[in-house]
Amino acid sequence: MTFSLPQAPQWSSLIKSGCRVFVGGNASVPHALVQHLIDNSEGFSDIELVHMLALGDTRWVKEEYKNLFKANTFFIGGEAMRKAVDEGGLYPRFPV
Repeated sequence: MTFSLPQAPQWSSLIKSGCRVFVGGNASVPHALVQHLIDNSEGFSDIELVHMLALGDTRWVKEEYKNLFKANTFFIGGEAMRKAVDEGGLYPRFPV
């Protein structure tokens, strides 16, 4: 049995700058999809990424993406996420 991946999204037809995108949480964050958005982010800014709790890789909170993404998290987890919150780079509305 063979499987094929779906075609990569055309981001400009799905979202606009300032949109809110829910990216899941815990171990279910679609990292490949987030990376594809980063790689094809020309012309985008201020995209709100909402997640419950991101475990592991939270590349979207890196300083280099501060104009591209704002993270809205229910739970603050991981060193990179905590640092971004402490430095004011995120706006967690639901910190616990």
